[in-house]
Amino acid sequence: MTFSCNSETSISYSGSYRSYLGHGRVAIPRKCRCGLNVDLRTCDDGRRFYVCKGDTMDGEPHLRMWLEEAILEELGELKDGLAGVSTQVQYLSVSCGRLEGIVSDIEVLKGIIKKRDDRAGYEFKMAVAFGIIASIVALTALFN
Repeated sequence: MTFSCNSETSISYSGSYRSYLGHGRVAIPRKCRCGLNVDLRTCDDGRRFYVCKGDTMDGEPHLRMWLEEAILEELGELKDGLAGVSTQVQYLSVSCGRLEGIVSDIEVLKGIIKKRDDRAGYEFKMAVAFGIIASIVALTALFN
């Protein structure tokens, strides 16, 4: 793709369109790979582009990117990000289903434990009652 822009109010050059993976990302540039800020400029025909505020030894900017290309790349990045979010939502949905099953199992176990505790309490009360009756019977036999 040819990158050509001639303007008195903005920089003048013609060359190849350059995109790069500056600072670990593509799309709308925030900083150049050299670390300098990026300028948004306008050609005479009204077309806008990003350019590095610095320059290399040959006088050419590190970055030249049409605004619309940057926006398309940004939208592509966002679409890829949404695909990742969709996968995470599906994973969370499955995890929630598993958690609901675990909660249900815990509720069943709580019911079993309550029944066991109720039965143990009943058995303890019965043992105390039989102990008291046995003591009364033994005491009655001693005094008769």
